[in-house]
Amino acid sequence: MKPRVSILVAAYNAEGYIAQAIESVLAQSFTGWELIVCDDGSVDATASIVNNYAKNDSRIRLVAQANAGGAVARNTAYAVSSGEFVVLLDADDMILPDKLQIQTSILDRNSEVGVAYGDTWFCDPEGARVELESQRYPNQHREGDVFASLCCGNMFAVHSAMIRRSAIDAVGGIHHPTRVQIADWDFWVRIAEKFCFAYHHDPVADYRLHPLMSARQDDARKQVLQRQFTLCRIENLSRFSALDRKEKASVYFATGRFCARWSESSDALRYYFRSYLYNPFYLKTFLATVALLVRK
Repeated sequence: MKPRVSILVAAYNAEGYIAQAIESVLAQSFTGWELIVCDDGSVDATASIVNNYAKNDSRIRLVAQANAGGAVARNTAYAVSSGEFVVLLDADDMILPDKLQIQTSILDRNSEVGVAYGDTWFCDPEGARVELESQRYPNQHREGDVFASLCCGNMFAVHSAMIRRSAIDAVGGIHHPTRVQIADWDFWVRIAEKFCFAYHHDPVADYRLHPLMSARQDDARKQVLQRQFTLCRIENLSRFSALDRKEKASVYFATGRFCARWSESSDALRYYFRSYLYNPFYLKTFLATVALLVRK
């Protein structure tokens, strides 16, 4: 029987975590899934661990490629998947037992929705839960037309979501890889340009924060360059030009604040200035600019 949900995992030297990710899928109350792990040129035991699971469960499949990065690995896994709905799960994270059941039900009931997503537990390196995403970032989660909000930055962990395959295909696939980009953010904004999002309050994901995670491997300058390049791609989307002046001011303020957080003051001031041009009365931009100049 064709699976309804395809869970895609890009794995690179993930021997320390991949078993826990797979176990979280095996624990799902909804059983109509396939798990496709793309081994992105690992030199550790990642492939053998996945193969051991695949021998005992035909829903699990390993594909392999030479090391090309997580975005390419996700695309490789997607190309051989077949589910009506898709979940992107990082190899060091986990999903909660009722995630698939909750989110397939939401998407089945709401044909206009392209993405359903829930709350996430932030976890320490050992996987112990520390804090909910909704507690750390109150009022961050949005639903309905979230395009303008997402242009300001990511709103949720990637594996807290489930995406309709037809929505992915409508925006030209999951990732359009380049050397410098924030791949998840780019993907969500392209989806939001065309489809509504549904948010539910149930926690459905464990997000492990540890020193070796990819988001913590890049230095400040690369983090800022990734943000700037992805924003340039977003600015070229047809719906971006239709945002009103206040919405655009919020987008450039958010990017300036991101640059300031990474101590890239010149870039931060440049984006704050662009925010002023669209909304001179935006108090947040004024206060952030003053704070940055005082620190300098």
